Amino acid sequence: MPRSDDRRLGDFAVGQVVSFTRRFGRADFEAFAALSGDRNPLHHDEGYAAASRFDEPILPLHLTAAPLSAIAGMLLPGHRSLYLQHSLRALAPARYDREITYSARVTALNEAGQSLGLRVLALDEAEVLLDAELIVQVRDDVPAELAPPRDPALEPETPGRPLAAVTGATGAIGRAVCLALARAGRDLVLVHHGRAEAAKALARRCRDGGAEVTLASAELERPAAWARLAKRLVATGRLDELVHCASPPLDAAPAALMAVNHGALASLAEALLPGWLRRQRGGLVFLGSSAVQHNPAGWGPYIAAKSAASQWVQAFHDRVGGYGLAARVVAPGYVRTPFSEEVRPADAPSLLPEQVAAAVLDGLDRPAGEGGSYLWLEPGVERLGRFGFHQAGAAPPAAAPEQPGLQPTAPLNGGGEGRAAAAVRRFFGAAPELDMSEAGVDLFPGWDSLKHIELILSLERDLGIAFTAAEIERTGRYAELCALIEQKLGT
Repeated sequence: MPRSDDRRLGDFAVGQVVSFTRRFGRADFEAFAALSGDRNPLHHDEGYAAASRFDEPILPLHLTAAPLSAIAGMLLPGHRSLYLQHSLRALAPARYDREITYSARVTALNEAGQSLGLRVLALDEAEVLLDAELIVQVRDDVPAELAPPRDPALEPETPGRPLAAVTGATGAIGRAVCLALARAGRDLVLVHHGRAEAAKALARRCRDGGAEVTLASAELERPAAWARLAKRLVATGRLDELVHCASPPLDAAPAALMAVNHGALASLAEALLPGWLRRQRGGLVFLGSSAVQHNPAGWGPYIAAKSAASQWVQAFHDRVGGYGLAARVVAPGYVRTPFSEEVRPADAPSLLPEQVAAAVLDGLDRPAGEGGSYLWLEPGVERLGRFGFHQAGAAPPAAAPEQPGLQPTAPLNGGGEGRAAAAVRRFFGAAPELDMSEAGVDLFPGWDSLKHIELILSLERDLGIAFTAAEIERTGRYAELCALIEQKLGT
């Protein structure tokens, strides 16, 4: 076994994290200034700093960055380090006498160069002050017996099983999500309200899948409940993922819909964010709805709540996605659940809860910088991008069911397309009700330039037509391609 104070390259693993805190006072600045010669008045002159946009003196960047040397020389890897290079981004001013958390994560192991790649964040609670990348060589030229003592409190933490909290866990989609996460190796916090026996039964099924499970009851319409639940989740010290499935019924009061969908989500995520940044690990998925695209009559408050939450997730994604944290929306169409059975037409194409759960799991597993933050999920197709998709030309809403005030979602496409559209849809496996009017190369899942060539060859074979090179080049959009095909077919 290697000594804990004398690790070599093979003793490290990608994902290991070390974190600690520091405070810098005016005495630290004086010591820094004596060594560096930097006595810029922005860092020590109250009057000068008060006239700046910072209002008060701020730490010099390289004083804030000084612990990078300790991270390499004392922690990752320790005494065997040889600091090779780093890059720094100063993102926000660091203030005197504030607690700053430093989080260092192993991002790469280079055996050829005998070096570690590190990502270091300096944090003031959930605000990222400094983002740095380091390359540190791990030297093997020092006898192990010369290794100095090491602080066991600063041992690298190797991530274990992820812990995920699922709100609305006892709903049909929530249950499917919990079971999928348990099978995928997550431990779980099942958040429910008023369905204790159903939650216990679900917990047993998840434990059968190998998960450690705890239950939490929370009435998410109440801000006080958000705070209590957030405190409990933060106290675990390892809550990595939040899946927010909870929502009141479609005909609930607007305040309740907004509180559960948007208020609870934002409150919980903001409370968890400092821990996620410190561990450089974490993410959330919000269960949205494709109703925000179709805007069915009578669903206004529900759509408003889902839209507000989806927009918030997009902003959160833009804010934290660069630090390895995932924030995504899965917005399904009709799902075969009791939640929607009163407004779902019997013949409407619909998803299974397990299909939605698979999309949620993919949203958590996919690297934060890969793909978009918003998944519009309909039977037979997935459209990935940013919140704000709009489908033109949707058919009018279907006749309202007997329940007053609620109407089913309009289909995505009014139909009536010819052989060209049918052939393109058949190639991509797209459902007839999906409006593809805005689809095209790099605008539709799986439709890239190589797939476009395959599509053209398939159309030529199946329809008995031929395309010139110029036509292939200018038909990268669905509407243009269909129009050209119909012209060639003489229809």
